[in-house]
Amino acid sequence: MKKGIFLYILLCVVFLFANANDCKHTKAQNQEVVLKDTVGDFVFDAIIENLDTVPMRNASMVKYFKYIGSDTVKIERAFTNDPHFICEYPRNIILKKNFVYPFTICFWFQSGKGYFHKNMGFTFSNGQRVEFLFNGYVSPLKTEMPPRLREK
Repeated sequence: MKKGIFLYILLCVVFLFANANDCKHTKAQNQEVVLKDTVGDFVFDAIIENLDTVPMRNASMVKYFKYIGSDTVKIERAFTNDPHFICEYPRNIILKKNFVYPFTICFWFQSGKGYFHKNMGFTFSNGQRVEFLFNGYVSPLKTEMPPRLREK
């Protein structure tokens, strides 16, 4: 009986260490994240984001996706129309099926005011491409940061 408990605990510890590399990419695993937009083998929280009024200062937001395919896939590159870009994403890792990954979008509104429409996205190693659209209005006045955005 004691050998069985010891073996069970040992297997649990080995499992935790074997998956420790994924911890930095799975912040959302235990959070309530609603994934609703499916594109190919991926499900995202939203492909189109309407940000309303955004203050004229640096801001960022965290978004999430899940890989639902069966191929061996990783993100080849992130693309954008600068200076708004995908600043953090799971780089150089093979994506696991049904795993939720965070990525961060950074916005730079240093000198522009008015409406904006920004496209950015990912190209995956299996040839799939996903593009996001961000809409909003940059206000030169001091305004409240929308809840989805945070100051960078």
